[in-house]
Amino acid sequence: MADYDLERLGPSEFEHLAQALAVRYFGPDIRIYGAGPDGGREAAFSKDVSLPGGTAWTGLTIVQAKHRARVDGPGSNYRWLRAQVYRELVAWTSRRDDVRRPDNMLIVTNVKLSSVPGHDIDSLDKLFGEFADRLPLAGYAIWHYDHLCRLLDDSPGIRKAFSGLLTPGDVFAAMHDLITRTSLDIGTILRRHAAKELLAEQWVRLSQLGLKSTDRIPLARVATDLAAARSHAPSEAERRVHAARYICAIGNRVLRPSHRPGPSPHLVLIGGPGQGKTTIGQIVCQAYRVALLERAANLPPQITEAVTALQNQLDAMKIDRPALLRWPLRIDLNRFADAIARDDHTSLLRFVAQGIAARSEEHVSSADVRGWLGHWPWMLVLDGLDEVAAPRVRELLVERINDFFVDAADVDADLLVVVTTRPRGYAGEFTPEHYEHLTMADLTPAEALDYARLLADVRHGEDPDVHRNVLERIEEAAKNELTFRLLRTPLQITIMSLLLEGRSRVPHNRYGLFDAYYETVYNREVGKNNATARTLEQHRRIVNELHEDVGLVLQVQAEESGHAEPAISMHALRAMVRERLLDDEFVPAEADALTDDLIRIATHRLVLLMPVNDADVGFEVRSLQEFMAARAIVKGKDSQILRSMERLAPSSHWRNTWLLAAGRLAAVRNHLVDDLIALLHALDAQSYLMMQIAPGSDLALDLLDDGFGTASPRIERLLLKHAVEVFRRPPDLSTAHAADALHRVFGEKIAAAARVEDVARQTLAGAPPQKITAAIIMRQWSRTAGPLGSFARKNLRTLRELVGPSHHLALQLHFLGIVGPGPSEALDSAGTLADYLLLPSEIVDPLDQALLDELHDALRATEVHLVATEEQATVTAVPHLVMPSQLILERALTSDTIADLFADSIRSKAPEEWPVASALAVIAAQWLLHKQVGQRLLE
Repeated sequence: MADYDLERLGPSEFEHLAQALAVRYFGPDIRIYGAGPDGGREAAFSKDVSLPGGTAWTGLTIVQAKHRARVDGPGSNYRWLRAQVYRELVAWTSRRDDVRRPDNMLIVTNVKLSSVPGHDIDSLDKLFGEFADRLPLAGYAIWHYDHLCRLLDDSPGIRKAFSGLLTPGDVFAAMHDLITRTSLDIGTILRRHAAKELLAEQWVRLSQLGLKSTDRIPLARVATDLAAARSHAPSEAERRVHAARYICAIGNRVLRPSHRPGPSPHLVLIGGPGQGKTTIGQIVCQAYRVALLERAANLPPQITEAVTALQNQLDAMKIDRPALLRWPLRIDLNRFADAIARDDHTSLLRFVAQGIAARSEEHVSSADVRGWLGHWPWMLVLDGLDEVAAPRVRELLVERINDFFVDAADVDADLLVVVTTRPRGYAGEFTPEHYEHLTMADLTPAEALDYARLLADVRHGEDPDVHRNVLERIEEAAKNELTFRLLRTPLQITIMSLLLEGRSRVPHNRYGLFDAYYETVYNREVGKNNATARTLEQHRRIVNELHEDVGLVLQVQAEESGHAEPAISMHALRAMVRERLLDDEFVPAEADALTDDLIRIATHRLVLLMPVNDADVGFEVRSLQEFMAARAIVKGKDSQILRSMERLAPSSHWRNTWLLAAGRLAAVRNHLVDDLIALLHALDAQSYLMMQIAPGSDLALDLLDDGFGTASPRIERLLLKHAVEVFRRPPDLSTAHAADALHRVFGEKIAAAARVEDVARQTLAGAPPQKITAAIIMRQWSRTAGPLGSFARKNLRTLRELVGPSHHLALQLHFLGIVGPGPSEALDSAGTLADYLLLPSEIVDPLDQALLDELHDALRATEVHLVATEEQATVTAVPHLVMPSQLILERALTSDTIADLFADSIRSKAPEEWPVASALAVIAAQWLLHKQVGQRLLE
């Protein structure tokens, strides 16, 4: 016999528990009512039943759940419940005469009642008696706390379903009772794992930004819940959420498929470089570790202190302690990808088991982990899909994740999964029909200042002058149109705050921010009066080139199979430095000594390069690796730099590096800026297929968003002319991002906004698919202020009115999930994408024919439907796009003949077939984004 913590269920899950017990004792054919107005009942049935204990009921029975958030003493509990029951009885007696009244009423409550004669239960009997004439009940019963506990003792299936909410006290101490089919001391293993993970993830990763280990900043001091936009919000008011709070709220629901049929609860968290998506996953997992460990016994002092500190910060962020005690795991997908590259049969369960075993002295198998998955709720964060660049490994990774969901369904797992990724290169692998998509929002000026204040409090709380200076400089930057764009993400604010500790002038673009920070870190060490400072000053060029060369090598590595977590061996690093010194004609003995000295300084004083393991080093902050790779690219002859920029331009893996390289090019090779912009036009004119997907327009828009043209109206005008070509394309996964970027850059610039409006108006007057693109962009603008927002609201009332009922219906069903989940109307099959691929009008080369057949077969995986509206108009819909493998696309689309056919297939679609044109364009764009292009940089 056990007691259960029924308070933690909350009203919603308590209702579900009452419903589950009703089904358990009265049969599966009772009627269950969902959330919302239920007419005074959680369940109802009309049949003869026997209550536990032997009482028989006939006629209509209703079940009512009454959950009290804070259970007090017996007298208070009774008064509260009496008021609730009285209100229900009055409501039933005052209903219309034609409403059938219940013959029996069952009240299910979490409050404790006294069974002393003449007290709580007897008093409630008298209350029901007072309504005997007005509401004749043949039977009534109250399942109060003690009664519910005994029912749960006798209901193992329900206890398992609600285990994360019901289990009292120390969860880890009860593991053997929960999982009886293992000889492992699973409680000790998992408590040790949770405690070590909590300690390992209690720091903000700033040591890689040049801070000493003694300057580490606790997550518990600076953690902040960041805003995100929901893709399928039921209303505009519910679109913007706090990401961590929102995820934890979903996690408080029982999500076992057997008890919660319906849409999948899982999420994809999309954010740009440094926007905080990894930190959100870290905060969520720490919140669950705190909830588990605060109940555990015999914890060492450092764990108790960390738990208390995190509790305080969670309270400050208004994140309630999770009521449902999920087991939290955060998986670095780059590490999982490397495990798959070594053995492509590695499952996610096996990888998790290996991770748990690594923090334990016992062997943990995938079967042990699978048993744990079936018996206890999980919170699983799969972090960094974008860091898995090698196409074949990425495909296998997604396959293994989907396999894991099969395993989870097989054990009826109560599972919540959050996947994080950058937007560029995300191919919708996790579809909106199974995952809600949250897009990280830029920080507002107030949020940026709040975050800067948290950092200043931690670093300069005891130095009021520096504290004040840093915040004043941040406030000044936030008011400046040119510099506020550098305060949109937590990483940018962190670097800016650290930079402004020693200088007052603020950079005007993102490359300038990174470059100024690196120089500040370097000059800080040079300014010290010691031998290390003299070495750094004398050999600045070699130290710079060391960081640049390592950044480039690692960025190339990360694109290849088996190197999703790139690192360079200390041996290779030493050889790289020694070779440069020998090229400068140092004698070997002197080169050897200086090599060791420079490596020691680079990894222990500048500390931008960090140990990855005992023998390797790398950049743990990916943006710093990309920054150093960018510096490496903008070296050498002008023609060589432009060739590299052209080669890397379409790649999603290289996008951030490319943008940083463009910023450096403007800083040190300004005479090449016009050539760089011409390169974008040439890229889109390379082939007929490139004209349809126009990757150069994305790059032009990203350059503008990066502040590339702020110093020159002429450059900004040239980039704008090319950026607005995004309107000419079918809608794709980047359309909403393009809308946001256009507004950020031109939302307050009246003249430039007018040019954007003209293009939008022209496109809107045309036909799909471009008309749909314009509608999506303008819908994004309509939520904003400024000229573009005003223009959108005047010209866009609703998407339905704008694009017509049939196109709006297709847009709802479209795989982009921009508007929301599709309606329930039956759909007629219109074949597959393969049926919309044009075939050659004449005999082609046998090799091309074989490649075309292979592509044709791959496109059969994506179904196309025909949607009919009430006006009998028809339009196609592509509810779910299945991407062909990168290998198939690479073989097919590198053939000029097939590429032209594919382009014709996009271009030739009728207006009512715009979802097909869009799907084909997305396939071509994703092929281009995932092409491996970096290796030639090292040749």
